[in-house]
Amino acid sequence: LNRWCAVKEDIFYAFEKSIDSGIREPLRTFIRDMVIQVNRGIDPMDALDMLQMKVGNPQFKDFIINIKQNIKHRGDIRALLTNLENQFYKIEEEYNRRRISTYRDRVILYIVMFSILIIGYYFLKYNSKVEDFYLNTLQGKGLLTLFCVLYTAGLYLTLKITEFNY
Repeated sequence: LNRWCAVKEDIFYAFEKSIDSGIREPLRTFIRDMVIQVNRGIDPMDALDMLQMKVGNPQFKDFIINIKQNIKHRGDIRALLTNLENQFYKIEEEYNRRRISTYRDRVILYIVMFSILIIGYYFLKYNSKVEDFYLNTLQGKGLLTLFCVLYTAGLYLTLKITEFNY
């Protein structure tokens, strides 16, 4: 949008030209519909509101609010788009940093969980008192069952960490 606004300082012209600039579906269709609505005489603010409702993304909502305020108060659209673009890059950079950090933390967590299995097996196999308690007493069997259930729940929650929702 910023590059097209450099050609002609009109946000709807920029929206129209950006349709063919690699925007993926369904956003391409939503923007095309909004441009058609504005060209057919619908109030630009109403068309932007409809576009905002169709997308339903909080960041896109902020973008549309900024565009609407810029249109309403006849602001510098190029400066706005430049600032929004810089803000987007900073947010994207932070998301990538968090993904990398989360990945490293998950690897450490998997290593710890795997080592727990090895240590537990070692204690059960090579310490006769521990083996006798956990495998031959009712309390030991109950505790071992509880530990297995908790370990399985922890493993399940650890696997769910991959679903990183921003």
